[in-house]
Amino acid sequence: MNCSKGINQEIINESEGEKQKIINEAEREAEKILQIAKAIADGIKQIAQSIQKYDGKDAVLMKLSNEYLLQLKNLVNQKTEMLLRLDYMNLTEILKGLKIM
Repeated sequence: MNCSKGINQEIINESEGEKQKIINEAEREAEKILQIAKAIADGIKQIAQSIQKYDGKDAVLMKLSNEYLLQLKNLVNQKTEMLLRLDYMNLTEILKGLKIM
């Protein structure tokens, strides 16, 4: 009897050890994710401050416009057939929409 109780306790101890190992690994992974998220948030905050401080709205608008045109060009280069509303091809209207920022 004592032998089987000892074996049972050993199995329980091993199981508890494995459980704690998994918990520790999950906590380490969660901490890594949290650090990355904080770094990304800080970066976004710095970018936002720079845009406001240096009147960077025009630079952002130019970058977005450039990216939009590049994506349209990529779609055309892929020989993709698509239907666009007429206002999607009117760059002036698109730029006006971006200035809402």
